[in-house]
Amino acid sequence: MYTRLAALLLFSTAFTAPLFAADISVSSLIDAVTVFPSGADVTRIAEARLTPGEHMLIFEGLPGDLEQDTIRVEGNSDGKVEIGSVDSKIMYVPSADTGAEHQRLERDMEALQDERNRLDQVISDAEYQKNLMQQLASGIIPQPVKDAEFKPFSTSELGGLLDLVSARLQGFSKIVFDSRLRQREIDKLANDLSKQLGALAPREEARMVVSVHLAARDLADGTFRLKYRIADAGWHPIYDARLTSPDKNAKSRIELVRRAEVMQRTTENWTNVALTLSTARPVGATAAPDLAAWQLAAIKEELQRGDIALDAMQSGKAMAPAVEAKLREQSLLNDEDARRDKRSNVMQIQAHAEAAGFQALYTIAGKVAIDNTGTAKKVRIGSDAIAAELSAR
Repeated sequence: MYTRLAALLLFSTAFTAPLFAADISVSSLIDAVTVFPSGADVTRIAEARLTPGEHMLIFEGLPGDLEQDTIRVEGNSDGKVEIGSVDSKIMYVPSADTGAEHQRLERDMEALQDERNRLDQVISDAEYQKNLMQQLASGIIPQPVKDAEFKPFSTSELGGLLDLVSARLQGFSKIVFDSRLRQREIDKLANDLSKQLGALAPREEARMVVSVHLAARDLADGTFRLKYRIADAGWHPIYDARLTSPDKNAKSRIELVRRAEVMQRTTENWTNVALTLSTARPVGATAAPDLAAWQLAAIKEELQRGDIALDAMQSGKAMAPAVEAKLREQSLLNDEDARRDKRSNVMQIQAHAEAAGFQALYTIAGKVAIDNTGTAKKVRIGSDAIAAELSAR
């Protein structure tokens, strides 16, 4: 009776306990990046189908230098799914660059060996044809037979026959000679490649593996987002200021264009990502910085030119050609070429600016691709038009 009760209890607990599934390795793509003046927050996205039970969602191949304490996981699904613990560890894998170089050297050595084997066959064929030609040449002139009529070759026929045999033999000898020279070069190249393979020590790269413990109540399709912060990235602003003066009746204005230059040297490329620029400094100081004073001063020579121009404009006198040309360069005169061109300018996409607490966020329109070679990517943030009053002093 006790044995039957124990068996029933074991049978019932086996079906009421949670089901355990194998680890699920997911392929994730970078979906969004928020770049700070120093560092960046990266968001990866992955899709997974979960059966009822507990699972371990594994993100592999992540940058080894990401900040582990910034790892965050969130997601949504069409079923009841709970996120438990999140583990991260460093693993060292062979460098892709070293592996590619090793494979290239091996392919080159195989190609040289194939060529050497082909030349062995060429030499063998040429030697055989050379021997065959010598045998044929020796049998063309028959030995005189006793009591038989022998008709010798004429001088011209004998000369032509000798020339033919000599040319053929020289051709076969040249093939053998050139083939052996090439084989000697192949042996030297193969020796160099062998030394390069010996010097190519296996180099390993640090990669992060993040394991997320999940518990699913029923069958569910989920989308999971992995966020982390990484260094070796940043951006800085670029400003363009342009003064325009259409004509005497229209007001002048200053167009201030704000751009950003984004760079990154991480171990991953950012391809077709939603890019956001933030003015926050997550690892910066919290105290207000000390501002240095900037003094604006005018050069005396420029003031004298301004006085000449102002006197000429007030008196209605014509300016000297040299002064007029200099003022035209400084955009103090109307630009006749711009006034004649009535075509409209091509519009440039601008970022969406948002103030959030103690930072400003600039969401760049569309998708952006930034490689990890340190190449600067320039994006437009916005522009402002400021009315200006022109005067010469």
